[in-house]
Amino acid sequence: MALGGRKRVPAPGLVEVAFKLDSGVAYALKKQALPMVWRSESTTASVLIEHKIVTSVPSPFIVDASYAYRDGSELVLALKMMSGG
Repeated sequence: MALGGRKRVPAPGLVEVAFKLDSGVAYALKKQALPMVWRSESTTASVLIEHKIVTSVPSPFIVDASYAYRDGSELVLALKMMSGG
């Protein structure tokens, strides 16, 4: 898939910003290619552990996950957008 004249190379994680249409709230969408996730048991386990942590651990040091879904060949984790990186 060409993206801005460049070829998209599969990576374990890509983060993009998105805005919810009805509220305008900004989210960081962490997209993970399924072939990369299923590559090994340890990678799969890491992704599942990350999901469990961001959805269940209340901490000022961990960004809350608002949504998680599968979009075609990617797993997507929608995290609250935090300024400052």
